[in-house]
Amino acid sequence: MDSQRKRELKEAYRTSRPPMGVLSFRCVPTGESFLLASRNIPGDTNGVTFKLNSDYHPNRHLLELWRRYGEENFQVEVLEELDYRDESDDPADYKEELEQLRDLCLERDESASLLWK
Repeated sequence: MDSQRKRELKEAYRTSRPPMGVLSFRCVPTGESFLLASRNIPGDTNGVTFKLNSDYHPNRHLLELWRRYGEENFQVEVLEELDYRDESDDPADYKEELEQLRDLCLERDESASLLWK
């Protein structure tokens, strides 16, 4: 790969704006959901799944359900997506809005809890 193409790819990565919103990991057999306010939905989905598959996740209850029922008995879905207001916005600017959106989702689902406690 030539250096010009490499520079273009780095710049595209730096300026990319990943989708953000509320992410849910739901255990189908128990109906329990674990919610996360995510500034990078694909990245957080991969990160949480990797930690669970590696048998190391800070949420011990979620990890125990994952061990017992396996990945195939979990549904991962985006409950709400938050749009960017402006092209120059940084995902970090949306922390409070994402948390409010997550709290609304928690209120709607009695079986839901926070992914990170």
